[in-house]
Amino acid sequence: ICPYPQRAVQMVLDQPNIRLVITDLWMTNLDGASLINQLHNLLPPQRKVKFVILTGDMQATIPGEGREIQVLFKPIDTHLLISLVNATLNNS
Repeated sequence: ICPYPQRAVQMVLDQPNIRLVITDLWMTNLDGASLINQLHNLLPPQRKVKFVILTGDMQATIPGEGREIQVLFKPIDTHLLISLVNATLNNS
């Protein structure tokens, strides 16, 4: 768990065992889409990281949604989130 987006980028880069990043779409200093874009640009191509974006913005357009990026709308259904995490980690 990392409350600061820039620190989260560094954490993912430093810890190769991280396979899933869950982020909010709208954060201070760096939005979730930019966080994912930074990681895509910095991670080597063979490193596969999946992403879950949480948002209350029903109009949000997320590039890459449906492949390595899943979107959950707030309020979050905890059972759905747990199911998505398990499915993502079991299929990576």
